Amino acid sequence: DVTIRGASGPLGWNASMFASWSDFADFDVIHVHGGIWRSQVFYPLFKRRYHWKTLAVHFHGSEARTGKGLHHLGHSDIQFHSTQDLGLAVPGSVWVPNPITLPELPAEVENPVPRFGHFPSSPVQKGTDRIVEAFRGAFGPPEVEVGKHVTRLRGRDAELCLVSQAPYQEAQEVMRTCDVVIDQLSPYGSYGMVAIEAMALGKPVLGTVRLEWYRDCPIVTMTEENASGQLRAI
Repeated sequence: DVTIRGASGPLGWNASMFASWSDFADFDVIHVHGGIWRSQVFYPLFKRRYHWKTLAVHFHGSEARTGKGLHHLGHSDIQFHSTQDLGLAVPGSVWVPNPITLPELPAEVENPVPRFGHFPSSPVQKGTDRIVEAFRGAFGPPEVEVGKHVTRLRGRDAELCLVSQAPYQEAQEVMRTCDVVIDQLSPYGSYGMVAIEAMALGKPVLGTVRLEWYRDCPIVTMTEENASGQLRAI
């Protein structure tokens, strides 16, 4: 359990990592999450010194799609990706689906009107604006209540909770109160951690998965063309 402190900017990050060199040298495997950036020269230099140690690089999203985390991979021993679309950006990497701890099922909710929940880590990547437009199209112009982490849109016959940058426990509490969870409306064809956690709570999940990648996937498919109709239908 090692905390790397003072890691601000490329120079600060590398200085902090090199200051912890002896801590890293105690490990047999270094498992890097989020790819390796061009400026992160610690990893290739460490691997050159300890060539017998295993360097694993694990991709989770934009660092692979944009290419900013695809550097120094010649020094890695194995690469992983957490969603199927990332395998296209990192050929030869191994798909390792994100795991969660299964929770106890909550009591069934009794909301006055159906409550949709959307929990974007990146609103742009998850299509949040298009989800809000679909909600407006399905349930009319909403009343909007903006909170610190939760924005509530109340339409005629349903409400939508947008949860962003919330502490994990707060986000989980909101998710437990939802009738339906919207994972994302995106071109990636994959699902995120939100979808996994919502399904584990017994919630129906709407998303844009490619069924050829995920056979018998229980996520309800959304489409750009008919998102409003699918919100009304569910």
